[in-house]
Amino acid sequence: MNHHLPSARPSRRLVSALLAVAVLTATMAFGALDAGAAGFPGNTLASDNPINNTPRVMNGAVFGIERSGSRVFAGGTFVTVRNSTSNADIARNRLMSYNHSTGVVDSWAPNISGTVNAIALSTDGNWLYAAGNFSQVNGVASKGIAKISTTTGQRDPNFTSTVAGGNVSDLELRGETVYITGSFTSVRGTARVGLAALSATNGAVLPLNIPVTVPFSGNTTAPRKIDIDHTGTKMVLIGNFRVVGGVTRPQLAVIDLAPGGNGSVSTVWNTSAFSTSCNDVFDTYMRDIEISPDGTWFAINTTGSWGGAGSMCDTTSRWELGATGTDIRPTWVDFTGGDTLYGLGITNEAIYVGGHQRWQNNSTPPGGDQAGPGAVARPGISALDPLTGVPLSWNPGKERGVGTFAITPTADALYIGHDTQYVKGEYRPRLTAFPMTTAVNPDPQKISLPVNLFQGRADSGLRRADMDGTSATNAASAASGGLDWSRNRGAFVQNGQLFSWNGDGTFSRRSFNGSAFGAPSDLIAAANYVVAPPVNFTNVRAAAYDNGRLYYLRDGDNRLFWRWFSIESGIAGSSEFVASGADWSGVTGIEIAGGWLYSTRDDAKLYRSYVAGGSVVASSRTLVDDSIDWSQGTVLF
Repeated sequence: MNHHLPSARPSRRLVSALLAVAVLTATMAFGALDAGAAGFPGNTLASDNPINNTPRVMNGAVFGIERSGSRVFAGGTFVTVRNSTSNADIARNRLMSYNHSTGVVDSWAPNISGTVNAIALSTDGNWLYAAGNFSQVNGVASKGIAKISTTTGQRDPNFTSTVAGGNVSDLELRGETVYITGSFTSVRGTARVGLAALSATNGAVLPLNIPVTVPFSGNTTAPRKIDIDHTGTKMVLIGNFRVVGGVTRPQLAVIDLAPGGNGSVSTVWNTSAFSTSCNDVFDTYMRDIEISPDGTWFAINTTGSWGGAGSMCDTTSRWELGATGTDIRPTWVDFTGGDTLYGLGITNEAIYVGGHQRWQNNSTPPGGDQAGPGAVARPGISALDPLTGVPLSWNPGKERGVGTFAITPTADALYIGHDTQYVKGEYRPRLTAFPMTTAVNPDPQKISLPVNLFQGRADSGLRRADMDGTSATNAASAASGGLDWSRNRGAFVQNGQLFSWNGDGTFSRRSFNGSAFGAPSDLIAAANYVVAPPVNFTNVRAAAYDNGRLYYLRDGDNRLFWRWFSIESGIAGSSEFVASGADWSGVTGIEIAGGWLYSTRDDAKLYRSYVAGGSVVASSRTLVDDSIDWSQGTVLF
């Protein structure tokens, strides 16, 4: 299920380096999905096996994909397509449509004179809005933007907007308003620099007038992409600029939208994260932006070459739309290690990202442009956990080419537009679709008190006790499952699965229902790290998990650390963060429940410390229980 909305499923859970049982119920609601959005509130993951009958796009590239009912529309630079069962060329000048079920190309054939950068469909599916670098539609002047009938392929003569001074790089449709961005300086004869709002009916220029000025690099200001939340009240704009509406907003601006096609730059949302340059060859290193289906956060893809783990070059990053401040920081950053990312598509289960990347989870490549510890191979397309940014197990692989530019998830399929021919080793040129499955990306299980705590013992046994947060009682031996608990170094439980580090440095997962243990699977082998697991990941000696964060102690350092972790893929984030700089020597086991980190120590007592947002307050440590002898512990879960 999704990670940014509460789960609708009641869960019985056993968790982190102590075992916890709890039930959580909540409700989940979504707003209607507006046309043009590349986020879809789906609750399952895509298959990695592409659909067979998708049409073949024989040249150019696909930059935009939309769907209405059974019809799929695509726009880009192509001029020839074929049905999947035929070698006959079909002329389609930068726009096409086909039937999703049959894969057959429709007779619909508008003639666009240049590149189509983006498309959006009206809510009723009767009109397609196209934006790009073109001057004519069906031989009639229509610079940069057009409204086209999805029945006849003819341009709506009542929609008379054209741009001047540049072209249109992106558009979004919300309700009766079309928002466009690009390098233009006027629309329909009205001054609008880089950003405009138009009537969806006739293209009349609406009041929104927020000039996008001062290039970030080079001589030409060029906004690149926009997205708008499903309520139509927030816009995020990225591109080659430093000033938006007269205020400094380097490469990224959040805009508050108002009814009637008006708005203003947010005065409470700003960041300096993109104020430094990457490689000078790029005027802007921003490549795509998408807002989550629930409208609470957004993700950004960038290019720029390797700039170190402290930069935003060649990354996907998550940002909270409701945050406030003058220098907001990302929730997480996932690095390719030196390769460009383009397209984004967001569901509740995954952030699908495309580009010409070789790897994901690659924040420590020595010198850049190579795989470092923790990197996993994800050529051309990948799926990231929305909560953590860590790669999921989905990995179809594709030819890298220049990149994957468009990613559009729907209820039953995930579509990607690109410039290469083979996906998962199958011939699927430039337009590829994957069916959705019943698989999910599991919710993290939040633990409420009281809980059951399990302690592995140096005598190889296992013990369980009841704990309500202020005291522990009823300590008793528990079934050990035939395991030698003296060899375990750290463990936690999520979704009925026990994750544990063993004395030989392996990291495994096995089923656990509170009394019986299943056979282990080797998660390091399954992750298939390109060169090695993340640094300091195999020498964990105590561990606890909470809402995407894996907290741990490790050999050779007395501080407490954390890193992001995907419970779906078993992949650990390549970056390590300090949760507490205090001295945690003497701690033998840790667990998190009810917002507190519980720890057993070599003084045989149980303590708790407050934990929130990746920080553990060591000075908040208080005694919970000294009636039970917690000595001889080797692991808590």
